[in-house]
Amino acid sequence: MQIVAKVAAAMQAVFGATLNERARATGCVQRQRKFSGVSLMRTLVLTLLHRPAAENRDYRATAAKLGVQVTEEAIAHRFTGNLVRFLEETLKQAVAQTLAANPVSALLLRKFTDVRIGDSTTLMLPDELAEQFPGCGGTGKACMAALKIQVLWSLTTGQLLRWLLEPARASDALSEIATAMPPAGSLSIFDLGYFSLERFRRIGDAAASWISRLQHHTKVFDRAGKCLDLLRFLREHGQNGLVDVPVVLGEKERLACRLTAVRVPAEVAARRRQQIREKARDHGREASQEYLDLQEWTLFVTNSAPELLTWKEVVVLYRARWQIELLFKLWKSHL
Repeated sequence: MQIVAKVAAAMQAVFGATLNERARATGCVQRQRKFSGVSLMRTLVLTLLHRPAAENRDYRATAAKLGVQVTEEAIAHRFTGNLVRFLEETLKQAVAQTLAANPVSALLLRKFTDVRIGDSTTLMLPDELAEQFPGCGGTGKACMAALKIQVLWSLTTGQLLRWLLEPARASDALSEIATAMPPAGSLSIFDLGYFSLERFRRIGDAAASWISRLQHHTKVFDRAGKCLDLLRFLREHGQNGLVDVPVVLGEKERLACRLTAVRVPAEVAARRRQQIREKARDHGREASQEYLDLQEWTLFVTNSAPELLTWKEVVVLYRARWQIELLFKLWKSHL
């Protein structure tokens, strides 16, 4: 019975009286004559649950059962940009409810005020939505329309902090989940698509921490200012399979941070190289030998000092980013 109470509370939070306020805020219902925000949302959801390819007469029949007498023409006039915004805001609220979780009390996470992981996933859409959600490109009409979902999730509290819908062509590095500054004392973990030395500097200036993988072609210097031949440096200093040293990143940015490199098993490196060759071939390119050789290592960069995080803790925390990948997998498998 406890799960019933939880579901009831979540449903009430999403489909309760706050819908009326949300409908007015988005301009979906400006003056309540027939539909309120609650009755409009219930009409849409209940109709589509019963008939996914619903027509106006189906919505009219559902509305009548809910006590709202409207014509099919009045239903048709409801499908506007304001309705899209109303549905989007309600969906964000619903996702936030379903992703709420109990706070995690792991000692490693308690080193920070919050541990935030962010990532995006892309979904194909019907071609008629290409103007609103242009796709990622490709040959011919491939991927004319696609949607990118940006997610910022607190690993510490289990809360969904940000949830954005963007065109697939939108840059991850420029997304609001990446550009918004985290609170002091927190840790941010993002994938390579969000890699930005300027952003890392701003996070550090805000007294917060970050962990990222190292983007290929980024200039790496030692603390004396000498540019490193990264592959040679790793092979000379990582005979035991580990390099954990202070470095400076970027020829212009000169961002002081820490490089943690961990050698991977030979089979992992071989699999990475095969994937790189296939991707390069698909794009009519050839991967450089240096890049292929670097696949012997997993390269992390962070502004967290060794006194705060050991190299093992850096690896563990970055791997926690895969929680969002699992979330995306669930969405795509079941929705």
